[in-house]
Amino acid sequence: MIRFRHIAAALMMAASGVATAQDNLLPMMREVPQSRSANPAIAPACGGHISFPALNVKAGVANGFTWDDLFTRSPKTDSLNFDLDKLSDNMPTRSLTSVGVSDVLLGFGFTVKGKTHVTLELVNKTTFGVVIPRSILDLRYGNWDFDGDRPVRRSITDIDISASNYMEIALGGSHRINDQWRVGLTLKYLAGLVAAKTNRFSIDINNYRDGVNYMMDVLTHADITVSAPLDVTLDENGDVSSVEFDDDLGDKLKPFKNNGFAIDLGVLYKPMDNLEVGASLIDLGSINWKQTVQRFYAESDFRFSGLNVNDAIEDPDFVREDSYYSELQDSLEQAIKFKYEEQSASFKTKLPTQLLLTARYTPYKWLDAGFLTRMRWVEERLQTHVGLSAGVHAGSVLTAMLSAGYNTGRYLNVGAGMVLRGGPVQFHLLTDNLSGLIKPTKAHGVDVRFGINFLIGRRRLEKAAKAQAETVSVSVD
Repeated sequence: MIRFRHIAAALMMAASGVATAQDNLLPMMREVPQSRSANPAIAPACGGHISFPALNVKAGVANGFTWDDLFTRSPKTDSLNFDLDKLSDNMPTRSLTSVGVSDVLLGFGFTVKGKTHVTLELVNKTTFGVVIPRSILDLRYGNWDFDGDRPVRRSITDIDISASNYMEIALGGSHRINDQWRVGLTLKYLAGLVAAKTNRFSIDINNYRDGVNYMMDVLTHADITVSAPLDVTLDENGDVSSVEFDDDLGDKLKPFKNNGFAIDLGVLYKPMDNLEVGASLIDLGSINWKQTVQRFYAESDFRFSGLNVNDAIEDPDFVREDSYYSELQDSLEQAIKFKYEEQSASFKTKLPTQLLLTARYTPYKWLDAGFLTRMRWVEERLQTHVGLSAGVHAGSVLTAMLSAGYNTGRYLNVGAGMVLRGGPVQFHLLTDNLSGLIKPTKAHGVDVRFGINFLIGRRRLEKAAKAQAETVSVSVD
């Protein structure tokens, strides 16, 4: 039996349950050192910081349809009925289900001469995505047009699966040019561990009449490339019979064999004291996978000629070894066979590049309002977001924020976040989809980010900023 489920589970490790966290609220939370991941020009208001290992995590899951899109409630029995028509009405043409988990294993930063902030982070990242075409739901209409007495051909294309786990070593810097301009740069070395990528996956269903019999030919075309230490077993015909991770997985995962690079760019501009606008380009880069590259492919053809009703009547539970069900199962196992080959050629996966534009207005020290627009490219598909936010600050002890954003062509998100500080210890918690946590059956996604940081020298910077403001005030007077 081909145990691909073990591989999928490992690739999705720690991804229990979307959405790829979008961090739509994070760029406005300047107190949090991790806000630099949205714009490298941001510099936290502290002399330095240390991120507690394994306690700075973001995770989420996003889907093209909701749980409620799958069911209709019966008014008579109050039971839930699976509704394919409802799902088809609410499902996008290419439905993307994505999972993302990011865990900071090591992170620290420090400020040099009050103008430049330098950071270094080691992060483990896991991504998983599946694209399912809406055309797969057309199978509910059957395979024959009885009104026109002709066969109906079904074609299911654009099925796509991608997954990766890699380490990211990020060296960043933010520099204040003057009182109006600040620029930032983060250079990332990417060390790939495991990955899988679908080159092609399609199913063609051809129907025709052979005399008095209705026939169905199902053609499957699959081509999947994997970079991982696998133990592949072949049968006597050279077909794949089982796939598992190698027993020496830990020893054979060499993080500096699959190399990649990425860059973050950012700029902040203050046209006036209480208004700041920013722009950033995040995760522009890719990983080149060349370690233990393997290809699994299938070109299968299965012919179905219908069910013998007499067999079904005589053996309704299909317990006989020669029952139609047993023969059908054997035929399917023989028809869908994967071939396997090791490859010397490498393959490349791109990071989901993002472009962010922000504006932050601070009419009072205790209040600010923000605007964000995001464009994100995932597997050459553009995802957009536009959102507004508002935050209140109780000194440097507590910050609370709310946001509302719209993903184009999809749904409205309401987010919330808080930053709590006690002495040098800072805790932050935020989500971009609060409604998803409250009503998960109606949510297209759920995400959360939390973390603990140890801040150094914040009071000294606050006193220096206050003294500078007083000096400016006296000179003006």
